[in-house]
Order: sequence, then C-alpha cells, then structure tokens
Amino acid sequence: MQPLVIFTIGTLPMVLVALISENQKFIEAVNQLREANGTMNGFLPFEVPFQVSIQVKLGRRYRHLCGGSIIHEQVILTAAHCFYQKHPTKHLRVIAGVQNLSENTAQRYDVAQVIQHKAFAPLQGYDIALVSLTLPLPIDGVHFDTVDYRSGGNVEDSLETYLIGWGRTKGMLEIVAFTTVQSNDCRLLGFTYVTSTDLCAYSATGRGACDGDSGGALLTANLTKQVGLLSYGKSFCKRNHIYVYTNMFRLIDWIDGQIENLVGTQNFQA
Repeated sequence: MQPLVIFTIGTLPMVLVALISENQKFIEAVNQLREANGTMNGFLPFEVPFQVSIQVKLGRRYRHLCGGSIIHEQVILTAAHCFYQKHPTKHLRVIAGVQNLSENTAQRYDVAQVIQHKAFAPLQGYDIALVSLTLPLPIDGVHFDTVDYRSGGNVEDSLETYLIGWGRTKGMLEIVAFTTVQSNDCRLLGFTYVTSTDLCAYSATGRGACDGDSGGALLTANLTKQVGLLSYGKSFCKRNHIYVYTNMFRLIDWIDGQIENLVGTQNFQA
C-alpha cells in the first residue's frame, strides 16, 4: 500500500457578502470555457475572484504555501494541515485577485490569526482552518468575491466537481475536473482513514491534485458553490487517482460560529 501524502508546501452580515453566483462576468467566462472545451481542465484563461494564495516568507521571499477561498471580506477558508509547521503569523501573507502568481503588481494582505479546528489531526478529519486578515479585502463583485460554502449540500456519488489551484505550475491558475466517490467505496479502495468530515473524488481526465493545490476549493459544476477543500492523497498529480477533501456540508456550523466570534474583535472590521 502506498503511503498517504498530506499536502503541505454563524451567519454573516449580508452587507459583507457578494457571492460569486451573482458575478456575471465570471459566470459568462465559465460558460464560454465550457462551450469551447466541453469539460474544463488545464490553465484558466481568467481570474477566479474568490481564489487566494496563502504565502509564507522563507528567507527573503514569499512562496506559495496553500490555496484558499474568500468566504468573507476578512476571512479565508483553507486546510488546517497547511499550518502544521506553525509558521509565525507575521510571516504569512495572502494574495487575492490574480491568475498568475508571478505578477509583480499583486498586493499581499497581512494575516491577523489562523484558526484551526481543534479536532484536527493528520488523517483524522476536520482538516479545516480559517485565516483572518488585518484589513478587509476590496470585495467589489467583479475582481474580488466570496464563494458560497453553505449551499453545496451533502455531496452525492458521481457528482461533477472541479478543483481550482496553482498546483505545480509556474504560477498559473489551473482547473481540474473531478468526480466524487461515496465514502464506503473510497474506504474499500484503500482510503481506510476517511471520516465523516471527508469526501472523496477522482480525476479521470485531469492531472489529479498536486501539493500546491492543498487547501483549495472543490466546486460544483458552475464553479459557484464550494463543497470541499483539498486535504490529502496517496500521490501527487496523478490522473485516475482518488484524493480526499474536507466536506463543507459537515462543517458549516463551525465556520459560521468562528466568523461570528471574529466579528467585533480588535482586528476585525464589520
């Protein structure tokens, strides 16, 4: 059996929420890409307004650590294992609103704190964390948006989904097609550690999930609802391999509760 690889390197005030499902520019871009190529795989020719790169300072440079998604103007949703090495908060930054990480004009946002689920342990579920920012992102419904993590529902077998991430590319954002797998089938296929807070999916036509995708969003077919975030797998970047994601449906209350706790704190603007 191959060793498992953990990828490494509430109610919101509605005035603060501009959902991607209302972003007509983004919806049109997704529809055009699907019409041109059928299924969606490969480099994305447009920005994803809720996608972020969480970066860590190593030496004199900031490097991509994990993906994440904007769920509130000051909150990023990502995986808890991204912070297993306990990087100091002062060494973390978030880049948002870009397609290419090599863009010199990309603004970095300071991190106020990282909140990991207290039940998280490697291969034991609850692989989820929130990153709060010191200042709000400029949510405008065009270049910066939030993704809906509440409405994806309980993911069923053979659901068409897509992973967004920078993977092992040279800084270019990619999309990878995935199909969900029932948890019982996933366990029979060797993923015995799958818990009630996990979901499984495989990529039959894309490159699979890479280490740089970690913490990134697994989305519904129209890319407007987040049903999971990348947690772990048995290999990197392998087609026809299963990967395990954190299941949003199981953790909505935890996310909402943490955001409610943040509202009104010293570094949180509401």
